Amino acid sequence: MKTLQFTGQVSDIKSWCKENGIPEHVGRRRYVEHAILGCIARSGKLRNAIVFKGGNALRIMYGSSRSTLDLDFTALPDALSDDEDDLRVIADEAFRTSANSFGVKLRCQKVKRNPRGQEFTTPTYKISVAYQFPGDRYYENMETRNLSETVPVEISLNDVVCDMSELSPVANGRSTIKVCSLEDILAEKLRSILQQKVRNRNRSQDVYDIALFARSHAASINWQAVYTYFAIKCQARGIIAERKEFDVAIREMAALNYEKEINRQARDAFISFDDAWNEVERVVEGLPPANS
Repeated sequence: MKTLQFTGQVSDIKSWCKENGIPEHVGRRRYVEHAILGCIARSGKLRNAIVFKGGNALRIMYGSSRSTLDLDFTALPDALSDDEDDLRVIADEAFRTSANSFGVKLRCQKVKRNPRGQEFTTPTYKISVAYQFPGDRYYENMETRNLSETVPVEISLNDVVCDMSELSPVANGRSTIKVCSLEDILAEKLRSILQQKVRNRNRSQDVYDIALFARSHAASINWQAVYTYFAIKCQARGIIAERKEFDVAIREMAALNYEKEINRQARDAFISFDDAWNEVERVVEGLPPANS
């Protein structure tokens, strides 16, 4: 697998889409992701405060074939204020140079804490980033418009990052962002599979991602690190980190809508659910036995 970072300017979107077999509306969105990450890399406050993770980190930084809608981050301890207004100010400050640096306007249109109550200590901030390209209908006055075209960004607070590195989100770029290591992301995906019961949400995409990298990067992944990080992340959320927890009920939840979701997100590199779950089981077999 190869990383699919945008390598040009706004004027190159059409040719880049043609070269990579991507529809132009998808290419526009990918370019906006490129601009958002680039702005974060140039923002001292955000670059030092948040760590890129999740499905799009796997696609952009590690070459996954699966595409998701949102850009996911975890905030480092005490690096960001747990406040919607403060986060909006910091984000808009980072996006202020997007037109000059990347040729597309960005604006923090909405910030929402989820769950709302301050008694919830591991919230996620959902941010809608609006954008307009030169020639778009509202490019000149987007600051006063409520736009339908947005890219969702999520920032989790008080979560655990076990391992990260500094990587450039822009091909051949000098500015870097903090990115969770492949081992850290896979460990979090194992934990998310077990959290299905707690959250009552199926995590079919995590089964796919683990299977994809277990097949393509098995020899280069430090699996012992994955297991260590998995145990740490489970402990932080009160989840039992044992093989037996990956039971029939967890499998059935993960299978819900798997075919539909993965066909939509990774049609060209589809893995059937049965094959993907078999890969997950092989990974889980490496977990230390209970009470070891």
